[in-house]
Amino acid sequence: MPRRVLTEEQMRQWLLENVRVQDECRIWAGAVDSWGQPVVMWDGKTYKARRLLGRLLGLLTDTTHLSWTSCGDRRCLAPEHQRYGTMKEMCRAMKRRGVYVSGAHRSMLSAKGRAPNAKLPITERRTVLRLLSEGATHKEIAERYSVHFTAVNKALQSWERATGSAVDLGEIGR
Repeated sequence: MPRRVLTEEQMRQWLLENVRVQDECRIWAGAVDSWGQPVVMWDGKTYKARRLLGRLLGLLTDTTHLSWTSCGDRRCLAPEHQRYGTMKEMCRAMKRRGVYVSGAHRSMLSAKGRAPNAKLPITERRTVLRLLSEGATHKEIAERYSVHFTAVNKALQSWERATGSAVDLGEIGR
C-alpha cells in the first residue's frame, strides 16, 4: 500500500503542531541534524524544517536565502522568530545579538584564550610594560621569559590590538 503524502496545508499544520512550547519559542520535537537544525521527511525528501516552514508560509521566497531565528534557539519554529535573508544579513543580525564578536573584543577574547599556552601571555602585560618603562630592552625581557627578542615585540603588537593601547592605562593614575 503506497504511503499517503501530506498536502502543503497538512504539512504546514504538522510543522506548527509538532513542537513543545517553551517561553515564547516553539521548540521542534522531531529529528535534528548533526548541527542541531530541525529536519523533516516529506514526499520522500529530507528538508530543513525552518526553510520548509518558511516556504509553506510564504515567508521564504528566494531559495538562495538562509534561515535563522531571532531568539537564538536553532530548534525554534515559531513563525515570529524566523528570519530569512542573505549571509550578510544573517551575520549582521547575529553580531547585533552578540553571537559574533569582532574588533578589540575579539582580539581580547583570542588573547585570553591563548594565554595559557602563549610564550608571553597577555597576563604578563603589566609586568612587561613596567619593565619597558624602567628602561629594560626587548632582549633583556626576552631572556627573562626564555623567548626570542622578536616575541616581545609581537606580544606588544598583539596586546595593543586587544586593548587598544600599548600603554597600561591602569598605571597612569597611580
